[in-house]
Amino acid sequence: MIETPLLPALASGSLVGLVLGLIGGGGSILAVPLLIYAVGVRNPHVAIGTSAFAVAVNALAGW
Repeated sequence: MIETPLLPALASGSLVGLVLGLIGGGGSILAVPLLIYAVGVRNPHVAIGTSAFAVAVNALAGW
């Protein structure tokens, strides 16, 4: 199981959600660096996939 620091993950997700809500796009641009540097995801491929999934779910929820 991958251990992720909860507070940086929640803060990063909230920031990306706020930006998506304000401007309607660009979440992946913010999510990948935040996942790598703030949350501590070591594999960039995992960060890219996770951000794409999270942005897609967020877009579907707001549709």
